[in-house]
Amino acid sequence: MAGPVLKSIEHCPPGIVFLDPPYEMEREYAATLGRLGEAPPELVVAQHSIRLALRESYGGLRRTRTVRQGDNALSFFQPPAV
Repeated sequence: MAGPVLKSIEHCPPGIVFLDPPYEMEREYAATLGRLGEAPPELVVAQHSIRLALRESYGGLRRTRTVRQGDNALSFFQPPAV
């Protein structure tokens, strides 16, 4: 589903989220990860600039790994294992 993620997740709770807003919209990362952390999906993958420091956790989501390639990074978030 493409579109504004904060509006989209209200209508369709996700199972897996690939988050890739334009890099200049840095506030979208924290807002979206914070909202997703309220009712965590099984996986969130955020593509971002390596210059953007994402937190290790957002609500019920914890970063499990980060893969860097050039100026880009993929950060993987999941709820803690039960």
